[in-house]
Amino acid sequence: MYLKRQIEERLKGAIAQDSAVLITAPKRAGKSFLLQQVLTGYNHVSLSDLFARHLAESDPLLFFKTYQPPLVIEDIHYVPALMKHLEGKYILTGSQTKEVLGMKGSIIHLELYPLSWKEILTVDPYDQIQCAQQMIKGFYPELHLCHASYLSMYLEREIQAMRSVHDLRKFQQYLVALATHVGKILNQSEIAKKCNISQTTATDWLRLLEMSSIIYLHHPYTKNLQKRVIKAPKLFFVDTGLLCYLLYIRTPEQLVHSPFAEQIFKNMVIMEKVKEFAHQGCSGLIHYYKTNNGLEIDLLIDWGNFFNIYNIKYSRAPAAQSIHSLAYFKNKYTVKKAVLLNLHKEPVSLSNGISAEHWFDH
Repeated sequence: MYLKRQIEERLKGAIAQDSAVLITAPKRAGKSFLLQQVLTGYNHVSLSDLFARHLAESDPLLFFKTYQPPLVIEDIHYVPALMKHLEGKYILTGSQTKEVLGMKGSIIHLELYPLSWKEILTVDPYDQIQCAQQMIKGFYPELHLCHASYLSMYLEREIQAMRSVHDLRKFQQYLVALATHVGKILNQSEIAKKCNISQTTATDWLRLLEMSSIIYLHHPYTKNLQKRVIKAPKLFFVDTGLLCYLLYIRTPEQLVHSPFAEQIFKNMVIMEKVKEFAHQGCSGLIHYYKTNNGLEIDLLIDWGNFFNIYNIKYSRAPAAQSIHSLAYFKNKYTVKKAVLLNLHKEPVSLSNGISAEHWFDH
C-alpha cells in the first residue's frame, strides 16, 4: 500500500518548473514509489547498473543520446559529474554526497526521509506500546524491512561501491559504537579509540554515514548567544529501527528497560521534526543548546526573531524540576513556546508559562 508523502506537493511543483530536480534520500526511503505516483511518461536509468555507469563516466554525451529526457537518473552519486551535462527534464536521485551537492547549481533540491508519524495511518502514537514497537520497527516504508539485510545491503553495495572502506568488519564495529553514543556530544577521539581505528578514519567514516543518511548530526545553536556554549554536534540516527537493531533491542520491554531508552526516544522526536521541516523545504532552523555549566535544550527552533524550545523526556509523569533549563532560556531570550515533550497525553501546566505536552502534538 502506498502511503501519501508530505513532500508530494513540493515535488509536483518542482517538476512543473524548467529545472532539473534532485531528490536525496537514504536507501529504501520510498523515493521510487513516490516517483511512480507522481511521474508519467518518464524514462528510467540507474547508475547502480554497471553498464549505464560506465557509459556515463566514459562518454556523457553518448549517455544522454542513449537515455532521452524526460528521464529519471537514479543513484547520481556514483557519477556526479553527469550533472554538468543536463539539458532538459531530469529527475535525479541519490545520496547527499559533497560531490553531488557541489554540482547541483540551479537544480531544485528536495530531501526525502523515511516515513514520519503523520504519514503512518495505522499506528496510534499515543499508545505507549505501539509507539515503542514503531521505534523498534523503524520508519522505512517497507512493512517488513529486515534491518540485518538492510545493513548488509548498505555495507556490501553502497560502501564498497564508494571505495571508502577497506575493512567492513571494523566499519560495522564502528557503527555499533556510534549507536552506543546516540544522543551524546560527538567525541570522535573516544569512538576511534574504542574501535581501534585512527581519528582520521573515524572522521571519514562519519562523513560517509552522514552523506548516505544513516546518521544525523544535531548541531548546536551558537549564533548571537554567550560564548560559553558547546559547539560540537550531537549524534543521532536517521532511523530508530536501525539504531535499535544495532543496540540489540527487539521488544518494547527491552526498549523500556534499556539504558538507551531516553536517547532513542529523543532520537525519534528530533528526527520527526527534521522530517517535517525538510519536507517543507526549511533547513538550518533546528538545533540544540548546551552551556558548559550544564544548561541544556534538546530541541531549539530558531524562527529569526523568536525561539521555540523543547526538552524531551521518556516519561508519563512530567515534573516541574525538569524545566530548569527551559525556564532559564525563556527568561533570557524571546521565546514563544517552551514545552517539555513527554508521553503524557493531556497537557500539563508546569510554571512560568512552560507546559508539558505529548510529543506528537508538536
